[in-house]
Amino acid sequence: PSRGLGDVYKRQFLKRAKRDHRYKGHKCTIEGTIPDMQATAEVYVEGYTVPITCTVWYEEYVGLKRDGTPTGMWSSKPRTMLQKVALVQALREAFPDTFGGLYSQEEINTVDASGFEELLVNSRGTISQLINQALNEKGQGNLI
Repeated sequence: PSRGLGDVYKRQFLKRAKRDHRYKGHKCTIEGTIPDMQATAEVYVEGYTVPITCTVWYEEYVGLKRDGTPTGMWSSKPRTMLQKVALVQALREAFPDTFGGLYSQEEINTVDASGFEELLVNSRGTISQLINQALNEKGQGNLI
């Protein structure tokens, strides 16, 4: 089955984290309901007495279409999307040299990425490269 871009980015972030011998796992939790829903991610790092913890709120990250309604995955799986945002932020905080300046698609709520999977990629680059180019032009870092 086809996986969304969010799954690809999450796998890439976790793949990078697992390359660091200090990464010892993570845990994500969700509390509340929309619009007051929040997700918390804990990243366990060797040598730290407490996990690196990040909490994010739905209202701050929900991806919206021009008409103000949530984008595809934010509409159908808001809990999953919010947990991905929390995890990526916790990984970025735990491993700044590895993840500094990298953002997941779920964090970029100003982009309606619902049509990215159908996007035909020309020989000049991948979807990620095209998105990174656009984000860099705005000075907003990189999408992994």
